[in-house]
Amino acid sequence: MGLIFDGVDIEAEFNVMIDGASSWPKPARRSDAVQVPGRNGDLLYDDGAWENVEITYNILVKAEWITEYERLTEWLCSHVGYFRLEDPDRHPGVYRMAEFTGPINPKTIGYRFAGTFPLEFNCKPQQFLTSGERALESIPISSAILGCYRTDQGQWYFVDDISGKSVTTQITDFADVVGNDGKYLKVSFTNNKSYTHGIGVVTAYYDSANDQWIRTYTSRGVGAGETAVVYLSRDEYKTGQISLDGLASSLDDWDISIGINGQEVSGNPSGIIHAIVNPTMYEALPLIRVTNALEYLSSAVGFTVRINDISVTVDIPVATYAREIYIDAEMGDVYGYTTAEGLVHYGQYATVEVHNEEEKRDFLYFKKGNNKVIFTVSQKYQAAFPSDLHAEIIPRWWRI
Repeated sequence: MGLIFDGVDIEAEFNVMIDGASSWPKPARRSDAVQVPGRNGDLLYDDGAWENVEITYNILVKAEWITEYERLTEWLCSHVGYFRLEDPDRHPGVYRMAEFTGPINPKTIGYRFAGTFPLEFNCKPQQFLTSGERALESIPISSAILGCYRTDQGQWYFVDDISGKSVTTQITDFADVVGNDGKYLKVSFTNNKSYTHGIGVVTAYYDSANDQWIRTYTSRGVGAGETAVVYLSRDEYKTGQISLDGLASSLDDWDISIGINGQEVSGNPSGIIHAIVNPTMYEALPLIRVTNALEYLSSAVGFTVRINDISVTVDIPVATYAREIYIDAEMGDVYGYTTAEGLVHYGQYATVEVHNEEEKRDFLYFKKGNNKVIFTVSQKYQAAFPSDLHAEIIPRWWRI
């Protein structure tokens, strides 16, 4: 596969040869140097951004110069703005956003039987990873669920669903149960109300022999200040889940204790914590898609997405009639699509909160290294909120 611009393989489509030896430039950092009288050296002001970069490919039109040259250049000049540029042979796993503006200055060979010309693209500085286009995972948005997943190596993970795909925090702390030699994962729910309160607990495990999930539901009353304990057997269950039934009670009604990384962590988690690792050295601006499996969201919507020290709360007090709601970190906007209106902006219903005074950014982003992501549903919407609402994170990883 050759050089691909706007989805078209130029070499195959226009019968040309391409030399990409000049396709390796890197962009310049955007900064200013200021000289201060009487002070040695320059003061540097770096705004954290990069300049566009010029990428050049040398094109050889092998035959039929008059027709193929005109056909190729006419197609190139019809493009206005940025388009996707891929070079999988020389630069695998990445793509650029490139603009072609010309001019084109060819040199003919052999009395116009063939010819060459440099093809120059004005590119955004990023090389976007194709892996960053794929959604990391489909995440049920809920503040009323605890899950765990056991690998074939016997490691436990704290997850949000019984598929085990949303692996986050490793659990290594097990509790011995009297009368049983096995090790168990222990989750304690303490009623923090002043009256007896009900709890509904779902436990589930995967029956590999019959290729199905086995679920059991237990409902019980727990007195004020008392604790209900749920055990999940490491020996009996290959993969499993413990979840608090959101219809029976709210997480705000309970203090929860669970063993994580060998230490007991107590308190009321506001949601499932997802650990996401940025594979590059550069901050990324993700696209977060909140999707309802129904045709539209027929009720008010309220949820929060938090990445590290920045959160965005979307509180739409009316029926949205949009199946998907997007939080676009690159645009710094919240929007959706409806059948009747098409694109609808929901920015007026979004509130951004920065939880760290040292944070320099004012919207969601992934820093380099480890990132913590939490999705929660607003308490006032939990009773009526669609149970099949999910979020997908398209991370948009990139490098220089």
